[in-house]
Parts: sequence; C-alpha cells; structure tokens
Amino acid sequence: MSSYLSLDIFVSTLYFTSFFGIFSQMNKYFPNFTKYQHVHLITRIQSIISTFITLVGSYYYISRQISDMTYYYFLIFLKGYLIHDSVIQLLYYKYFKKDIVFSIIHHIVLFLTINQGGQYNIKSVGLLSEYTNIHLYYGWYLIQQKQQNTIQFKINAVLLLITYFIFRVLMFTNIFFISIYYGEKYHPIMVAIICLLNYYWFKLLADKAYLLVKNKSNQNEATKETNTIENLKENQIENLKSK
Repeated sequence: MSSYLSLDIFVSTLYFTSFFGIFSQMNKYFPNFTKYQHVHLITRIQSIISTFITLVGSYYYISRQISDMTYYYFLIFLKGYLIHDSVIQLLYYKYFKKDIVFSIIHHIVLFLTINQGGQYNIKSVGLLSEYTNIHLYYGWYLIQQKQQNTIQFKINAVLLLITYFIFRVLMFTNIFFISIYYGEKYHPIMVAIICLLNYYWFKLLADKAYLLVKNKSNQNEATKETNTIENLKENQIENLKSK
C-alpha cells in the first residue's frame, strides 16, 4: 500500500492525463479564452474531479461506511492527480510561472504525506480542506467572465474566505499539533509545510478581499463627490434662472 510507484498510481495518473487530452477539445466552447485561460480552465476542471472523489471518500471514511482499503483506493485518484498536475505545470511553465514553485511544493508534500503509511483518521479530516477548491475555482471562472462585480461573486468570495480559514488555517493547525503526538516520523514536518503554504495563500486571499472592499469604498466616495458637485451645479443654475 505504501509503494511510491505502484501500478494503481500509474493508472490514476494516466486517467487524468487522458482527460486532459479530452478537455483540451473544449476550446471551441470558449472562443474568447486565451491559451492561458484554456490551460487553467482544464487544470481546474480536473482538480474539481479529484476534489469530488477525495471529499466523497473522506466523508464515507469519517462516517465509518468504508474500510481502510477502500479509502486507500479513493486516495489513489488524488495521488494520480497530484503527479499529473505537477507534470502539466512543468510542461506549461509559462502559464504557471507566478505560482508554480509553491504549487509544486504543495503537491510533492501532500503526495508524500498521504502515501506514507496509514493514519487515515487524520488524513481523511485534513483532506476535507479540498472543499475550498470549489469556491476558489468558481471565483476564478467568474473573473474570466468579467462578473467580479456581481452578487454571486461577492457571496462566493465570502464563502471562500470563511471556509478557507476554517478548513485550511484552523483545522490544519489543529492537525499539525495532533500529528506531533500521533503522526508518523515525518508527518509533523510535512503538515507544517502545508500549514505554512495555507497561511501564505490565505493572506493573499485576505489581501485581495481587502483591496476589493477598499476600491469599492473609494468608488462610492468618488460617486458621492461627483453627485454633490452635480447637485451644486444644478442649484446654481436654478438660482441664476430664478434671478
């Protein structure tokens, strides 16, 4: 079960690789997308598939509806995805160069963490954090469609911040301390790395949210000033007419 290059992982990696080829044909459905946007769209769709499989497996394992062996096969899909997505980011480096270093580190550390031994009670809880990908990618899609000023984008952004903070900041911090006492030899170190990455990415999300709120506030103030000036002009014109 702990073999790093098992046939199961190879098949899972091949599965995601084949889907990358299939999803590449989606270009015709998004004619206004650039090559950069197409590549990111495909990788996000594949990540959502991996997220769904991981969440289903983790839920059933936490609720004790499946065995360790069954959950192991759920995790094979996640391992295959991590390998595949790392390769894709390296092959399409110019489209990922801004985030590629931290992303590859995250994939490697997460792969090593879930591939080492058992401890599924801890791992199944930690992998619930994959849920945040749904809000993250939906927000990205709305931005590509220039819908960042819509109510659905704002609601999604709030949900992203809340769930990211709960799952990837609070929960992973708790998992780190648990892994110190109950984890295997290198688990605390690997979980600590993931925690630091989560803290960094949460800060980026919080900074973006702050800028959006600040810009919106500045726009509202500018609008009020403009309206005030226009009202003054109208009043002056009315006064001149009345004279």
